[in-house]
Amino acid sequence: MKGMVKPIGLLIIAIIALSFTTAAVAPLTMASNELNTQPNVIPHNNIDKLLSENVTYSKAIQIAYLVKNESIPILRWALSYNITLAKVIIKRGDALLQQAKQVSSTNQTVAKHLAIRAALIYGLAPATAYIVLQKTINDNLGENKTVTNQTVIAVLRLIGEMRKLVANAARIAENFSIVLPPEMKISTIIAEGEADIALKLLKNGFVKAALTESIKAYNTYVKIYGLIIVSSVAEKMGFKHPVDLFTLIRRAEINSMIIKKVIDRLPSIIRERIMAMIRERRIAEIRIAIHREARIVAEKINHASINTIAKIATGVLIMASGYPDTARAVMKWREQKNLMNPIKLHEYVRNITNILYNKTGATGTKLLDIVLTTLSREINKTTGAHIDLMHLFKTTIVMHILMHHHHPRR
Repeated sequence: MKGMVKPIGLLIIAIIALSFTTAAVAPLTMASNELNTQPNVIPHNNIDKLLSENVTYSKAIQIAYLVKNESIPILRWALSYNITLAKVIIKRGDALLQQAKQVSSTNQTVAKHLAIRAALIYGLAPATAYIVLQKTINDNLGENKTVTNQTVIAVLRLIGEMRKLVANAARIAENFSIVLPPEMKISTIIAEGEADIALKLLKNGFVKAALTESIKAYNTYVKIYGLIIVSSVAEKMGFKHPVDLFTLIRRAEINSMIIKKVIDRLPSIIRERIMAMIRERRIAEIRIAIHREARIVAEKINHASINTIAKIATGVLIMASGYPDTARAVMKWREQKNLMNPIKLHEYVRNITNILYNKTGATGTKLLDIVLTTLSREINKTTGAHIDLMHLFKTTIVMHILMHHHHPRR
């Protein structure tokens, strides 16, 4: 596992740069596909700096308390299921918020950074819902870890609880005069439809299909919860729509990064030519030169992304091979595929990653999601077990960051 620490660290950086939305793991984060399916992301110095530079200390404190008020209900709910992550989020968020208030009288710049970081930590609250789901499914499987009617009924019960939590979060937002986007209503209708389909499938004896649909409905409600939080932050910062906030993040985090990589990798003679073009305002030629070099850099970045994603996906499989709830199925699959050797396992995953990249063109967190989903389906088909590697990764990465995120200097 030691060898996986560096790739996981690289992915964290990639997620931060490419994602700042998905309500799936953390609201206040965005994923590379406009965040419909990606895991989203943990607070990062550049992100909290970017956000805090766009608000005053007073506004930052307002945002922190707003996000806290919206997040506390789902965190308390998660605590009722003994989810440790909920306790960690509350403890870290409260500590940062307290520090912000303490230093506000002497240094409001530091104080607003702390307040924004507190908001980002509280905004991770929906991540706890995925751990609740995983725990509930595991606790309600039948003999030999098989899916039964009770498994589906347990998830349907969670959907009812999540529906109430979402409605409560919406009321809290509206009490703070937040105008929620139409996407929330659309997603709510979709979630209700998915839940209805799950119930009908269960009544007709299609248990596994019913579980799949019930999980989709649950996930949709969790994303709605995240959308409420993201929308609240966007509106408090003066944006008309959450997408405007995401655009700001992408522009600051991605474009500057790519431009810097392009400039750094240009041979000195080309750098001199481009500087001459800038001085002479030969804009069209600059565009051609930059686009050409950007394509070269993009190809290298994509190649590095494939390697990194393959290493991370391999690491997730290795983690799953040692977890009590997933070890039996994953080890059975590896044995049938002759992938007990870690090197062979990585080669296999690298090949799948490359195929999926060529097929979809996806990179970053989107590619990781596709790879882990594909591997999950393959394991499920081979063993008959219900394994979700993406959920395992999300849970692990959130815990990793929260436990190791450095404390601010005082």
